[in-house]
Amino acid sequence: DKDVERSFRQAGLAHVLVVSGGNVAILMLLFGLLLEKTLSDFRLRCVFLLIMAVFFASICAWDASVTRAVLMYVFSVLALYFKRPSTPLRNLLYAAIFMFFVQDRSIFRIGYLMSTACSFFILRYAPRLQQTFERLIFTRVLRHPKRSVSKFLQAPIRALITALALTLSAQ
Repeated sequence: DKDVERSFRQAGLAHVLVVSGGNVAILMLLFGLLLEKTLSDFRLRCVFLLIMAVFFASICAWDASVTRAVLMYVFSVLALYFKRPSTPLRNLLYAAIFMFFVQDRSIFRIGYLMSTACSFFILRYAPRLQQTFERLIFTRVLRHPKRSVSKFLQAPIRALITALALTLSAQ
């Protein structure tokens, strides 16, 4: 509905209506945990996870950011299935290359570019940013040694920093 969309935009909440890679991660994590409890055959679980990921992407009309996240997930599960090495950065590269050849127009859309750039930043600078975040927040601000909260906050903070940098550079 256009009125609802406009209302969300005016309130600054349009991002709530958007399906993103984070939604893919949450859904696949929950589905994976469910399958782990109900299905003992590892290879069959992988097949079901791949089917679920492709089904979710098709429900989302293969939106560029969802497609990137699903492809990263698919490459990761395939590596597990075939017992091959895999890294998230490599999976991001494979997804970008695949999308370049299959969805060539999507790689020039700002949503896809920001999604991919944020994913790269999250993956590439995770350890360094986590150390800095923990040092600044927990030892200086809170003066508390507990660090478990930082793991939940670091990905959104890295994505926010990247999105802010991309937005400022585009203006």
